[in-house]
Amino acid sequence: MKDLLTSYSVSEILIFCVMLALAVKGVVSFFDWSKERLKKIFDKGYAEKERDKKINDEISDLEKFYEEKDVVDKGFENINKALLETNNRIDALVQTMNRRIDTLVESDKESIKAYITEKHHYFVYDKGWIDDYNLECLSKRFAVYKEEHGNSFIEGLMDEIYDLPKRPPSEDGIQEKFENTERYVKQAKK
Repeated sequence: MKDLLTSYSVSEILIFCVMLALAVKGVVSFFDWSKERLKKIFDKGYAEKERDKKINDEISDLEKFYEEKDVVDKGFENINKALLETNNRIDALVQTMNRRIDTLVESDKESIKAYITEKHHYFVYDKGWIDDYNLECLSKRFAVYKEEHGNSFIEGLMDEIYDLPKRPPSEDGIQEKFENTERYVKQAKK
């Protein structure tokens, strides 16, 4: 350091220090300027790349969404086909059941018709009277027959049955036996 002071004057050393400081300042300014310039260039490119990347990501997400939507749509189509097939099978079963029910109703009407006709002939032609229990049973069956839309033929037979006496014709002992039964039934009801 002693040599430096002897070789150079104080003013030269000061000039040298000032020039060195200016040179350092120039280099720092150049680096700052270069850095800002490069930052602008690269930031612009970086922003464009980021924007492009974001757009590509969104496009990729949309493609995935539409692929998944297609899978879901196909699933719904399969479900709709299965529901339609099931509905058609149910309709066929309901139609079959309706036909069978109609057949059963027709069969029941014919059965009731035969039963009432048989009882009519027995009570009207053979006995000439009808007891309360049989009259009630025939009335209930006739109500079902009417509900099943039976024809008026049986209605005429039932009118004849309703017109029958409710007690047997008086013969020796039969009337007394009937009255005893009637008293027994009345007492049992009490």
